[in-house]
Amino acid sequence: MNIRNYVVFVFFSIVACSCGSGQKKSNEIIALEKDTAVIVPVSHKALMLDSADFLTFFNRHPEYLMDSTKLWSFYQRRSMQYAWLNSEGINEQAGSFINQLLHLNDEGLPGDTLIPVAAFEQLANGIPVKEMLDNNLDETLADVEFRLTLSFFRYANRVWGGVASRDLRDFEWFIQRKPIDEVQLLDSMLMKSGDFFEHEPVYEQYGYLKNQLRIYRDLEKSNKWDTLSCNKKELVKGSTDSCIASVKIRLKLLSDFKEQDSSFLFTDSLESALRNFQKRFGLSITGKLNAEILKELNVSLPDRINQIMINMERCRWVPSGKASDYIAINIPEFKMHVFEKGKPEWSMNVVVGTEATQTVIFNGLLSTIVFSPYWNVPSSIIQKEILPALRKNPGYLASHRMEAVRPSDPSSPVDPKSVNWSKYTGYNLPYIIRQKPGPANSLGLVKFLFPNSYSIYLHDSPARHLFDRTERSFSHGCIRLSEPAKFAEYLLRNDSAWNEVKINTAMNSGKEKFVKLNKKIPVFIAYFTCWVDKNGQLNFRKDIYGHDKRLGDFLFAPDKTSQAL
Repeated sequence: MNIRNYVVFVFFSIVACSCGSGQKKSNEIIALEKDTAVIVPVSHKALMLDSADFLTFFNRHPEYLMDSTKLWSFYQRRSMQYAWLNSEGINEQAGSFINQLLHLNDEGLPGDTLIPVAAFEQLANGIPVKEMLDNNLDETLADVEFRLTLSFFRYANRVWGGVASRDLRDFEWFIQRKPIDEVQLLDSMLMKSGDFFEHEPVYEQYGYLKNQLRIYRDLEKSNKWDTLSCNKKELVKGSTDSCIASVKIRLKLLSDFKEQDSSFLFTDSLESALRNFQKRFGLSITGKLNAEILKELNVSLPDRINQIMINMERCRWVPSGKASDYIAINIPEFKMHVFEKGKPEWSMNVVVGTEATQTVIFNGLLSTIVFSPYWNVPSSIIQKEILPALRKNPGYLASHRMEAVRPSDPSSPVDPKSVNWSKYTGYNLPYIIRQKPGPANSLGLVKFLFPNSYSIYLHDSPARHLFDRTERSFSHGCIRLSEPAKFAEYLLRNDSAWNEVKINTAMNSGKEKFVKLNKKIPVFIAYFTCWVDKNGQLNFRKDIYGHDKRLGDFLFAPDKTSQAL
């Protein structure tokens, strides 16, 4: 028995076992919401399916056989009630979905996405079901119903689900996401009144970037994007140069410059526009026109469009849920954001890993604050830095406020002069090498733990000068916070045992102290090089780890120019 016949056999068996269920009134839908039956009245005569409709459809369209179980499950939940069509034609939800299919290009999917819209276009134009069927004798009413449902399943899986979960590891993305249940999703969306797509089940940045994608595509259609250059390395307010006119025009197209002015004079308005542009692109905010700004202004519109699409794809990987409190760190932005009830409250600068020691993209639950922490030096750093120094100078540990201890007896440091350090590597060393608590400790005065297999945590840092730089990738992978005391106060704000004074005392006590949070808080370490901020402005950042390039090579590869839904 070949695979097609096997699937048909299995499906027919399911249908046969499921027939004979009770009938319902023709003007009611019985739907399931959270396993509870809900009776919903319909405005037109209800249309009903039977097992013969399924068998006929899959004989006509064997290409859909692999989705037969989901299709049968969906209509069983509805007691065989049509979802999209009634005696008068298509319903409101069907119209909304068909319109969405006809504008699929707005979803930022790469290549030409194939969808079965031939019959749907007629429905979208208001042609009644009967007339459509009269003009398409090879299509039955059930065929149209089923193809709409199956198209939704595939739409949801690709547009909202993104690339397969198994591929995310290839892009160094380890944030856990909840798989889309297309049957449950469609059932719940059909229960809602109003716009079928008003609240898409995807991270909210997706919708913001989709709007920006339209804007940039319109820019590409109607504007030449010539390379801009200036005669001087730097221009400031009051300067005159022929390139200034072109810069004003470019900034106006990007909505940074608001004036109707194309003169050669560097005005106050241009300085303000340049400051806004620098802020959006994560550059030093000087208000001066320099090579750094020209480089960003000269990035082609197709490249910016691809960057938006790449980040729309990442939005599909982020769990979408109810508004909640959480922490988000965006690596290319070098920022940590605190969200309350789903809304951004405040943020701070952070330092992330270098390209060689990249910060991992994952999520976890922040559970513990450690005041005056020891720093247990990782094996890789021991191997590359500590052991070579110890072989030359056994006094290295003392000069860096470090000590070596046995795991079985951490309270008794080992005399470095008694150890033959040349016998060991960083990975077979029988000692823990740690730095003592204090202001010079590499972790600073406090660290924040969310257990994970990547040995990554948030912490203070004595290297305060690094937080003033625009690009802050200097760590070995952990994330350094510019305002750790403020963060500790925020996490303990509802704990009566702690206040600002007690937190400051614990941070400077020189004695390690672990504090468990009363409520764990989700932490997401993500990688977005493009997003819309709370002021509605589109931001871009550099691809510091090359993740955009790898994902772009995958999404825009020649063999992916046609992706069937």
